[in-house]
Amino acid sequence: MNLSTTTWQVVETSNIKMVSNLLAAAKSQSLFMGISDIAGCGKSCITKLFARNYATQGVFYLECSNWGRRDFLTFLCESVGIERKVSDAHTIPLIVRFFNDHASLKPLLILDEADKLKSAALQVLIPLYNGCEGQLGVMISGVPNLEKQFKTGVLRNRQGYDELSSRFGRRFFKLPGTQRDEVFEICRVNGIVNKKTQEAIFKECEPSSVVIKDTEGKEVIVQKVYDMRRLRRIVERELLKIKNKAIKHE
Repeated sequence: MNLSTTTWQVVETSNIKMVSNLLAAAKSQSLFMGISDIAGCGKSCITKLFARNYATQGVFYLECSNWGRRDFLTFLCESVGIERKVSDAHTIPLIVRFFNDHASLKPLLILDEADKLKSAALQVLIPLYNGCEGQLGVMISGVPNLEKQFKTGVLRNRQGYDELSSRFGRRFFKLPGTQRDEVFEICRVNGIVNKKTQEAIFKECEPSSVVIKDTEGKEVIVQKVYDMRRLRRIVERELLKIKNKAIKHE
C-alpha cells in the first residue's frame, strides 16, 4: 500500500449527517445558524466537503482568521467574487445586493473558524441579516469559545451581541460524536480490517461514556469518540506500520 497516493475515505457518520442536515436547512430555509464544538471533532472537514459538493449551487466557504471588520469584508468580497470598495459603508450594500441578486440559488455563506473573528467583523453579520433576511443562509462554525463569546457579549451588554445572538436563534449546535461501530467502519474503509486493531484504535481515542436514548426511548450508556483528528492520525499510523511490515517481508 502506497500511503503517498492514498486518500482518506470519508464515512457518513452521525457527525456528518447532523452537520450536513444543518447546512442543508440553513441553505434551503435561509437561516442563520451556529456550530460551536471542540477542535478536531470534524466541523471543518464536513463544512468543506459540503461547500465543495454545492460550490455551483450558491454555497460560499470562507476559512476565517484573526480579522477585524476591514479584513473580513475584503476576504468576503474575494470569496463571492465582487470588487471591494474603499469604504466599508459602501462595501456592505454591495455584498447584500450580491446575495439578493442570487436569491434564486438559496445562497449559503459558511464561515469556518468564526471564533477567530474580532467583534467588529462579527458585527457585519447584522446588516447582512437585515439586508438579506429570507434570502441568505449563514453558518458560523468554531470552537467552544465562539458560543462563549456570544454569551459573554450578551451578558455584559456589549454592543451588537444581543442582536447577533437573536439572529442566530440564541443557540449553538454541538456534534453528537462517533460511536464504536462508526469508528470501526472508518478503520475498515481506510484499510484497517483487523478487528483487534480496530478495537485498540477505538480505545486509544479515549472514548467518553455518554447517556443517550435508544429507539424505545430508554436511556443507555454508549461510548463515543469526539476527536476525529486524533482518530485519523492513529489510523494513518497503523497503516504505516502495515506498510513497513509488508516491506520487510518482501
